[in-house]
Amino acid sequence: MADNATSNNFNLFIGALSLVTAISSTVLCCRAFLPRAQMRLFVEIMGETKAMLLEADQKGLIQNESIRQGFTIKIEQLEELGTDLHEEICEARTQFEEHIAALKGLSRAVIQLVGRARYLRSWIATHTAQEKHRRQAERELAADQNRANLFHPADQQSVDTPPPGAYIVSCLPPHSLSSNSTYRYDR
Repeated sequence: MADNATSNNFNLFIGALSLVTAISSTVLCCRAFLPRAQMRLFVEIMGETKAMLLEADQKGLIQNESIRQGFTIKIEQLEELGTDLHEEICEARTQFEEHIAALKGLSRAVIQLVGRARYLRSWIATHTAQEKHRRQAERELAADQNRANLFHPADQQSVDTPPPGAYIVSCLPPHSLSSNSTYRYDR
């Protein structure tokens, strides 16, 4: 009889522990989706977005004025929406009111705002990366042209073509001639 009572007590303890663990993990999981937590994420993303736009503007990576204004307008719109939602979040003074606001759709609205801010940030990053890539390609092309001008000036003949009236004398036996052979030009 004592073993049965001990096992019942153990089973009750394990059941209560699992119930407490399930409830606490559910609460912790739900807290990540509450409006205040999502608003903190939105503020962080908007800070990164503004810093990215400012850096790109300082480096001159956004040359088109209409694109720059478009980015600025989008940031201002998102901040205005964020301010409105933040006011609604601040109206919920207790955890219970915040949970009720989340159930009414405030969390969804903030999550959508976070998604729009992430999209804007990725749009700015893509535009600046494309501009950096374009500038790098232009620099490489200019460097290649400069190297070509150093080795093949316009007023001199190319090394690949012999001067007029020259005889080609190979440094190698005739059977080993190939396109990679070294040639010497004699007159």
